[in-house]
Amino acid sequence: MCDAYAQVLGDEIRAAGTIYGIVGSDRWTGRSARFVRGAISDWQGSAHDAEGSLRGLASQLRRAADELTLAQTDWQRRSDRYEAALRDRARWGRT
Repeated sequence: MCDAYAQVLGDEIRAAGTIYGIVGSDRWTGRSARFVRGAISDWQGSAHDAEGSLRGLASQLRRAADELTLAQTDWQRRSDRYEAALRDRARWGRT
């Protein structure tokens, strides 16, 4: 999910780059062009940081899911051994 959001954000950053280029065309000059280009640059910088953070979060979530899967597998293995030991004791008349 985080990777998908990061991808969409990356697409938006690239689209903003296109707008930045249009503003740099001959039709846009002076202070208004500098203001718009500055605003786009600032937004791209913030969005790029957010994209990186989302990708980092996605990596952390994947690692946590892997660790949880390993912990659950380990717990199930120990639980199965314990239950088998109880069955063996019951079979031999020991409780």
